[in-house]
Amino acid sequence: MASKDLNINVTPFSGEGNAKIWLNKFEKVSKLRKWKEEDKILHFSLALINKAEQWFYSLEEESQNNFDKAVESFQQRFFQSEVSRPKLIRQFLASVQEDGSDVISYIEKVQTLGAELGRSQEEIKDVVVNGLCPDIRKFVLSKEAQSLKEIVKYGKMFESMEQEGTNNTELFNKVAALQQELEELRKQTSSASTHVNIVKTGQSNSKWIQRNQQKRGNPSGIQCRHCGTDFLKTHNAKIDCGKGCLELEGGIAVVGFLQPSQEKSNLARVLNNINISPRSVSTIKVTTSKNCTGINLLEPLSSLPSKLHIMGARSVSTVKKNSTVYQVLNPTNKMVELKAKQPIAMVKQIEQNQIFDDLPLQDGSNKVTPVSSISTKTNNTDSANVQKAKDIGISIENSDLTTEQKNKLLSFLGKNRDVFAKDMSELGTTNLYFHEIDTGEAKPIKQRFYRTSPGAKREIENQTKEMLDNDIIEEANTPWQSPVVLVKKASGEYRFAIDYRKVNQVTKPISFPIPRFEDISDTIGQAKAKFYSSLD
Repeated sequence: MASKDLNINVTPFSGEGNAKIWLNKFEKVSKLRKWKEEDKILHFSLALINKAEQWFYSLEEESQNNFDKAVESFQQRFFQSEVSRPKLIRQFLASVQEDGSDVISYIEKVQTLGAELGRSQEEIKDVVVNGLCPDIRKFVLSKEAQSLKEIVKYGKMFESMEQEGTNNTELFNKVAALQQELEELRKQTSSASTHVNIVKTGQSNSKWIQRNQQKRGNPSGIQCRHCGTDFLKTHNAKIDCGKGCLELEGGIAVVGFLQPSQEKSNLARVLNNINISPRSVSTIKVTTSKNCTGINLLEPLSSLPSKLHIMGARSVSTVKKNSTVYQVLNPTNKMVELKAKQPIAMVKQIEQNQIFDDLPLQDGSNKVTPVSSISTKTNNTDSANVQKAKDIGISIENSDLTTEQKNKLLSFLGKNRDVFAKDMSELGTTNLYFHEIDTGEAKPIKQRFYRTSPGAKREIENQTKEMLDNDIIEEANTPWQSPVVLVKKASGEYRFAIDYRKVNQVTKPISFPIPRFEDISDTIGQAKAKFYSSLD
């Protein structure tokens, strides 16, 4: 019984769970193993992981080297947290930004409590937003902050605006009034979007408010409901066709405009969450509405560069089962994440006779000729090679390669068809090297055949005849004899094998050094390989 106790291992402690039970077990193990003082503190420190390990190395050096002091600190830290956990939860959920405290200090306080309770970043973010001062919370929500980092960014922006004397409440009221006017104008002209973003901060905001108060004698700010020229003049509007937006009051408010036809168009949406690598072009899968079938024109949404920081291709695609592919470019140096169901392009159905190609004639003139078909095949040679690969049973339909990549791979495999054997008749032989088994002066091994069923005998005879017919084996008169065994494959077929175990016992081994795995990895890295394959 004592020997079993001595083999007890101390389970790691991460700071979660019952600290009293864990410490009690640790002390029992230390007594059974008769650890000295220095052994106790060593094993104690090694048994702490994650949050508990961080706590231990935050202690003073004296406590880290003294077991009794370390245990005392351990009890104060983790025993107390078990008792006060409900209190910590209430304190975490009721966190609010106190008057006079800055945003960063408040967020750090909530993050510390959240980490103590093991809460996710999403839960911490929700508590942070709910506890912000009303004005800051309103500003952060208007910016649609998606992470704690963005909340800190906009919170500091708001505080800097306050320090420069900007009346933010008044600013938001003015922008809300401006947004309402834009909505009225959009209903009349159907030419502008009503999404307004505040893009400038600082003293320019207060100047805009003062100038706006002086100019806007008419609360509506609009006198011509059809052209909106009075509205544009009043708010010092600037139309930027390159960016596809309307700037008001020196860029304080930015309004993106859309073509009326876009609102009526069908949309292509991202099928699954996907990351677009920096400075790269990617072909992604998209879904369309049910009424989009056949050949369709895909045009990128005008908001892609400003909202998602990507660019889309203007392309003609065939939609099958409400699905097709779309090419996008990430010109930035950062990874861009596209979420599922994200609108990315407009889809417009077109007819075959609407597709034209400008071809030069022999007389030098140009004639617009309709394209008869859309082909994804490069030439007849590639098509023949693809078919060769398919004929020998190569299938890559379940891979995650694009259609173009699949065709290239199949064409490459078909081009090298001679290195693949479809069956035993194509295996062939070589006369460049003759294999020898060195048994030294050992006596020949003679074994009886194993007893087999009638069905197994027929299988052995059939496979032996097939190997003889294809020159894989040949008849011989030799004193060496080993029995045949059949090994059943997962497919139900039988593999023909020979039991050479007794021959191996008298065979002199031939050893060849193999390269180190680190050297293999370095070689692959130096080759800058993009694709890896394992062939059996």
